[in-house]
Amino acid sequence: MNELEVLRRQMALVVEFRVPVPDRGIGGYAEIVVRRERVDVDRWAVTDGAFTGLRAWVEGEGWQYVSDVGRAVAYAHGRDEALLLAHRVAELEAAAFEAEVNGRLQKEEAVAAIEPRHMLEYVREYNEGVTSSGDSDSGRGR
Repeated sequence: MNELEVLRRQMALVVEFRVPVPDRGIGGYAEIVVRRERVDVDRWAVTDGAFTGLRAWVEGEGWQYVSDVGRAVAYAHGRDEALLLAHRVAELEAAAFEAEVNGRLQKEEAVAAIEPRHMLEYVREYNEGVTSSGDSDSGRGR
């Protein structure tokens, strides 16, 4: 048996691939999991890898629970297509995480820039803005 045939037989047994989300230097680790529906079919899903509440990437809709969209929608890709899609999703997830972290850092910097003696004034202005915007059922600003 030649190497190519051995490789084909081994690939026929593969049921999962893991694609790391690129680390953009802000910490954390995540991966996109490409799962095969069954060993005897070439139907793959790009998933979040969860043990329960598994979500699959549905083109045009993003992450959707497999239980909501059904297995036919979730496992709609061939292996090669699913792997390419997983790399695209990993890039999107990295960008989303980076934006979330940067947004959090900007908010923390803004809050830290408020001097403690002005904090009460800031809170009063915030509460007045919430009350005047019609957010009367939130309990803030009263």
